[in-house]
Amino acid sequence: MLCRILALAALLPAVLGIKFHGIHLGHSELEARAQIDPQTCVQYAKDIGVYHGIYSAPCTRLVGDCLTQAKTTQDPWAQASCVSAATCQGTTAVTSLLQCQDPSFDPTQAPSLKKALFANLAQCDSCDLSFQNYVDFVYGELSAIGSQDWPSSVDSVRNDWWSYVVAWTNSTSAISYADLDDWLKHSNS
Repeated sequence: MLCRILALAALLPAVLGIKFHGIHLGHSELEARAQIDPQTCVQYAKDIGVYHGIYSAPCTRLVGDCLTQAKTTQDPWAQASCVSAATCQGTTAVTSLLQCQDPSFDPTQAPSLKKALFANLAQCDSCDLSFQNYVDFVYGELSAIGSQDWPSSVDSVRNDWWSYVVAWTNSTSAISYADLDDWLKHSNS
């Protein structure tokens, strides 16, 4: 059974063009990795695009791009696709997938959200992130990566992604830089 799960889980990263260390097609052999076990990697790979039980193809595209963009860095929160992926996939899943891809990556040591990236999201240097800014950001990222998949509606973006960040940050209508940075680092969403 484990071999079948590993084989199925190994197909997802291949489709997305990413490689996880320790998961080998056709083998049940798993390499040792720092701080994350292979079964965790298999589970997160199987659940790419699923957040709070809801599957989203656009989220799958954002996560795939994040994994591609961040594979040579220890700074996922400098990558727009990783920030957007965290909001649709959850911070724990994104950082775990990054660690599966690069065992030397330690999520607890990831630098803070880049202020310039947040200013771009919020569309000004001293503004908070409004829902409209967030929608523009997500759709902009999907466009930038050439996605053919889009959220079914703005309401689905609000209900399935934005609402969890707003709830954790205890915000009402906009999210500050400090709150989004804290959410990325500490929410375990």
